[in-house]
Amino acid sequence: MAAATAAGLAPAFEFITAHPKDDPGDGALARAEALLAWRPPTRLAARAPRLVWIQSLTGGVEHWLASPDLPASAVLTCARGTHRLPMPEHILAALFLLAKHLDGIVLDQRERRWRRRVNDTLAGKTLGILGLGAIGAEVARKAAALEMRVIGTKRRPAAIPGVERVHGPEGTDAVLAAADYVLILLPSTAETRGFMNAQRLGRMKPTAYLLNFARGDLVVDGDLVEAVRAKRIAGAVLDVFTTEPLPPESALWSTEAS
Repeated sequence: MAAATAAGLAPAFEFITAHPKDDPGDGALARAEALLAWRPPTRLAARAPRLVWIQSLTGGVEHWLASPDLPASAVLTCARGTHRLPMPEHILAALFLLAKHLDGIVLDQRERRWRRRVNDTLAGKTLGILGLGAIGAEVARKAAALEMRVIGTKRRPAAIPGVERVHGPEGTDAVLAAADYVLILLPSTAETRGFMNAQRLGRMKPTAYLLNFARGDLVVDGDLVEAVRAKRIAGAVLDVFTTEPLPPESALWSTEAS
């Protein structure tokens, strides 16, 4: 509301807020002409007859498109580009976590355990990015500044600063085979769900790590757990999961990397 007041919009618009986990209520939806939300409220079309614009808070809108009662006349827009800066920093943190064993260092401190560690460098390593969109391009730029070699895939291949080689989707296997770190930034579609299965995990180096910062359903959880336990890959950092929150009984909590 403060921003709306500063912009002089408060007298012209009614702004109604609700916690992301809460339903806005029938009264609010009945008056709504625009909706800003993570996910569609139940029975949206019937409850929001005046709705003309839906702004998703996420870059991917597969959960909106999967809704059975999305208003046919409403325009749906995504938040592509809004995570261009924070998400690459999160991904870089994951790369440093893996290369410098930061998780082990924190545990050593907690246990008052003195251990000498010899950590690897990110410089000289190959980062393979599956899905070179806005976030992928920014990760590539920052990774190249760290002297990493960056390769990847893009639906329509085109030169990207910091990326040595941009493949089309048919080049996925080449990226998997060459990368020391495989970063998934693909959208969730009928073609990509279950994308990282046992077959594709088997094409990675035994010393390589998988990082999923896209959608949880792109990875077959059981295949990933088995690949790590069998040391077919070195490990994984997962920002998303098929089921969220991750159930306490999930093997993803306790599977140890190499």
